[in-house]
Amino acid sequence: MFRTFWRYGSKEVWPRKHEILSGGEFWLAAVLGVLTGLLAPKLAADTNLGDAVTVTIAYAAIAFGFAVAGLTVALTLPDDKFVYHLATADPKNERLRNHPRKPNAYSDLLFVYSWTALLHWLVIVFSFAMVFGLGFDHRLGGDHISALTRATDGLLVFLIAYASVQFVITLVTLSQVGRRYVRHLKQRSDANV
Repeated sequence: MFRTFWRYGSKEVWPRKHEILSGGEFWLAAVLGVLTGLLAPKLAADTNLGDAVTVTIAYAAIAFGFAVAGLTVALTLPDDKFVYHLATADPKNERLRNHPRKPNAYSDLLFVYSWTALLHWLVIVFSFAMVFGLGFDHRLGGDHISALTRATDGLLVFLIAYASVQFVITLVTLSQVGRRYVRHLKQRSDANV
């Protein structure tokens, strides 16, 4: 398992680190996480961890399923010419175009789905870890909360916010691929006329 994560990180995430870290979604999520940690004593005083995690896991499981389904569809596109077109198209980002591994539009599409799925998997795993580590009835805010609670609250909010925005990016990506596929079909239809 660790070797698989290492390969994914080194071959898929690392070449895209600049795009991930320069994206507004990462920093928006980081700011929300830090603010949650700082303001935790004033927030969610009556909320139990179990209640928050139940909603979080339900959302993350649905988004994880969507991302895996999207990845499956992307891997099984029925039109070989369209897949070839995506696989030979250079990425828009110049840094990726000049990367030794030279990703392409198809690998970028697969990455968007796999990254979204992985982020939601992390939300699920971290949520369960919080419940097992802190307890189902653990309070998420209010007076006299520990530094550990503030840190875990902030990290959970960061993960949820980042995964949620990434989910929206995945939806937009799906729309863009659909538009590109329709254009490809029209061009093929025009060529056959």
